[in-house]
Amino acid sequence: MSEIRTFALRRPSWRVWLAGTLAVIVLGTLFIARIAGGGSDGDGGTTTGSTTGSSQQPGGTESGAPTPSETPEVDGLDGPEATGDAKVAAPAAMALATAFATDWATRPPADQPELWRERVTRHTDEVLGEQLRAVDLSTLAATKVTGPAVSAQGGVTSAEVRVPTDAGSILVVCVLVDGEWKVADYELERRPS
Repeated sequence: MSEIRTFALRRPSWRVWLAGTLAVIVLGTLFIARIAGGGSDGDGGTTTGSTTGSSQQPGGTESGAPTPSETPEVDGLDGPEATGDAKVAAPAAMALATAFATDWATRPPADQPELWRERVTRHTDEVLGEQLRAVDLSTLAATKVTGPAVSAQGGVTSAEVRVPTDAGSILVVCVLVDGEWKVADYELERRPS
């Protein structure tokens, strides 16, 4: 037994050979897995068109349903809110951002600061809700929403929406949490002086 151990120690080339063999096995396995998975040509192996005139839909099958190896990697809209433009936020996210910005900009009566906190936190996730509970209302610059919301970026699980106010636009970041849109962050983009 001790002779086997000393053999590997006396012959460093043996360790190099063993490491090289293991590397070849790992690379070979990865290569075979890539070939067996259908290859990758930059878009997950998806074919999006045919010159033969068949009714194949983008996504890989004739019915349009994607096969498991062709799941989309781009964070775009999906379902009834889908559009051809990945920059368009979901209508539900746009409505949420508008409601949040409206409640954020609307000052409560001076003797009821908790009213403001209740209104804005009903739109947020838990983390942002806790942060908003500590906001000093005297530091809020905006007093009203001045126009319609505009999509800055859209996706399946997140969206960024700009809502104009009298102090500048509020960039509202919405995320999909358990099937419901919530505000996860916001930033007031002040107007240049």
